[in-house]
Amino acid sequence: MSLAWVHVVFIVLSAALLVWFGLWGFEGYAVGRGFGNALLGGAALLSSAGLAVYAWAFARKIRRQPW
Repeated sequence: MSLAWVHVVFIVLSAALLVWFGLWGFEGYAVGRGFGNALLGGAALLSSAGLAVYAWAFARKIRRQPW
């Protein structure tokens, strides 16, 4: 596995962690800990989506490299 694919793996793991963090934020809002938790959850899920798009684009780019 090349260093570029290790990079993709870490991006995917980071996105998964952000999904968990976002759901944790929304759960905090659901039990009444304040609107800040909903904002935290939304920001984390949007960041996760951004990382997923970046991982897809980066993987596409490195597949085209002739190494």
